[in-house]
Formats: sequence, structure tokens, C-alpha cells
Amino acid sequence: MTVKIDNNFVRRWAREKPGKVREARDSNLKGFLIRQQKSGSIAYFVSIHRGSAVRRQRRIKVGEHPITGPSEARRNAEKKLAEARLGQLADNDPTMPFGQFLDEKYLPWMRENLKDPKAQEDHVRRNFDQWRNFHLDEISRELIDNWRAKRRQSGASASTINRNISVIKAILSKAVEWDQIKFHPLAGLKPLRVDKNKPIRTLSDDERQRLFDTLAARDEELKAKRRSCNDWRRQRRYNLYPELTFFGDHLTPIVMTAYHTGMRRGEILSLKWEDIDFGRAQLLVRGETSKTAQSRVIPLNDQLAEILKNWREQSEECTGHVFPAPDGGRMDKLRNSWTSLRKRAGLMDFRFHDLRADFASRLVNSGVSLPVAQRLLGHSSPVITMKFYAAVSNDNLRQAVAAAAVTV
Repeated sequence: MTVKIDNNFVRRWAREKPGKVREARDSNLKGFLIRQQKSGSIAYFVSIHRGSAVRRQRRIKVGEHPITGPSEARRNAEKKLAEARLGQLADNDPTMPFGQFLDEKYLPWMRENLKDPKAQEDHVRRNFDQWRNFHLDEISRELIDNWRAKRRQSGASASTINRNISVIKAILSKAVEWDQIKFHPLAGLKPLRVDKNKPIRTLSDDERQRLFDTLAARDEELKAKRRSCNDWRRQRRYNLYPELTFFGDHLTPIVMTAYHTGMRRGEILSLKWEDIDFGRAQLLVRGETSKTAQSRVIPLNDQLAEILKNWREQSEECTGHVFPAPDGGRMDKLRNSWTSLRKRAGLMDFRFHDLRADFASRLVNSGVSLPVAQRLLGHSSPVITMKFYAAVSNDNLRQAVAAAAVTV
């Protein structure tokens, strides 16, 4: 099909999903064409013939809709055609393999610039390692659309898929910024729709008690195992392991810190002893470890202060990370112990991040003002606090409806 490739034509195509790949060639510029995938994504190409004995055709992408308009794509095509006529067009224009780009460029940059690089690196490898052998310019809108559809069919939520897509978009944005590719293939890709009014997951009184009871039972079991192990070692005159005076391991102090402060997991795992002031009963969340890059002070209630003091006494540490990894650095792995805990407590649908939502809802339902809740949670705007965390209890809703009732 030969048409005039202009804004009107592109807008008409953009409103359609053809069901199969289709192309149209420009009536004014020979070699300039537009191609639409089954998903509806649109790209511009220029077709260049080369070689005298055998005419070989080469296609070069010169833009993607909507980031590139037809006029700009036409200029890019004219430039490529001129370079070809002058013999200045390289025989090939290879892009770096995606895996090589990750290993040599993006992951080193990420380790130096992101707050939680280990978790981000695990996320990248877990979700995108399947494309390691793809060249960067082969990661297309159609590829992502198909991957997204398969993820939906496998049961992944729209929110999870959107988070995955935001990561791959960030990687490709760096590829554009560092001149590895000319156009962002996912520019204009809209996120999946999510239910923004979905009820916030908080703990009922019964669930809260089950969580606390399960933590306590787990601690007692781990302490009993340590005593049994030391009895065995004592009989053989081996060196004994330190006694577990208060807790079985780090899990109870971490969970209770989240429960009493609403801190994010990354903020808790980055917490250092010098950030905790027991004299003033407060702790400092440093900007370099916070999602919003803003420092904030959170008061300690008596219960949490006692828990952290007991943890400090048991761990015999007064410096460094409050919850260190075995090598003394920042702990990165919490998934296995948390998953085991919530399974045992019968709370499989309760995520660690939901402790933050539960804390926020307890603040709001206790009458704490929105600005105070925002400050404690470290949100950049009170709108975020309302939108994502301020879950009003059903009792409060019933009271509001009863107050508005008109007696007939």
C-alpha cells in the first residue's frame, strides 16, 4: 500500500489494532515506510538497497510513534538515504546485547546510584534474564505487550506488572541516554489499569494477635533449639554458641519495628545504631535510605524502645547496622523468613509492606491529623497518604452514615 505518511494517516492507524502486521510506503519519499504491529504499536523505517551484483535490502528504524512524528521520521529517513548515496552509511549498525548492557553498564551504575541495589538487581535478573541474548533494538513494543499478556494469564496482578514495566522502561531510558539506542521503544506505553479504590489490607484484631503469638512461639522454638545445641556441644567440650536471651533471630525485632513505626522495609534494613537515640526515644530515617530522599524523625514508643534495647543486648552490637547480614553489611534477604511466618500465622495474603498500611490506618482511626500521619510515614504529599494508606475503619464509616441519617 502506498500512501502519504502524515499526521492524519498516523492518527488513523494509531486508533486501530489490525490483528496482523501491516505496512504502508510513502508516496513522496522512496524507501520511507511505516509498520504497525498486531498490538497496535507503530514504527517508521527506511529501506535501503545496496550491492551491485545482488540487490540486498536493509531496513533501518528511524522513529517510533508517538515519540517521533512523521515529519521528523521523514527527515531521519532522508538523512540515512543521503548517507547511503555518499557511501557514509555503515554496513551494519549493531546494538549491544541486552545482557551485555546490563552487566557492563546498567548494573554497575545501579549499584552506585540506587538505595537498594541488591534487591533491584535480583528483580532485574528474575524478570528480564530471558532477554539477555536480544540486542537492545530487538526489545520492541510488541515483545513487551506479548510478555505482559502472558504475565496476566499466569495470574500476576496489574500492579505487579506495572512495576515490572517501570523497571524495564528505566533500563531502556538509560540506553537512550547513553546513546546505545536512538529511540525508546516503550515511549507512550500506558500502564495497565488498576483498582485504585481496592480496600487497603490491614490487620483485624484476631489477625494481629495471631501474628504476635506466632512470632513469640517461633522465638521460643529457636531459643530451645539453641539450648539443645549448646547442651550437645558442652558434653563434647566444644565452644558454645551465644545464648538467645530475648529473640530467636532478627525477625521479631524487624516486624515489630515495622508495626510500631510504619517504616519501609528498606529503611528498616538500612537502620544503624547511631540513628537510634534512646535518650530522646526517637530514631532517624536518613534521606539516603528513604524512598523520597528526605530525612525524618520517628518517636519510639515504650514497647518498641524495649524491643530494640533487648535486641542490642542480645546482639552485643552498638555500632553498624541494627539488623546486619552475616558479613556485617546491610541485610538484603527477608523474603523466606517472612513468607514462613505469615504462612504459619495464616496470613498468606498479608505482605510485609501491609504493616505500613496497618500503621497508617491505626494513626488515622485514632484521630491523628493527616499532616502528622504524612510526616511519620515520610510521604511527599498528603494526597499520597490519603490515596494509598488512610483506610478508614468500617466502624467509623457506620458512625458517619448514622450521623447523616434523617429521621422521617
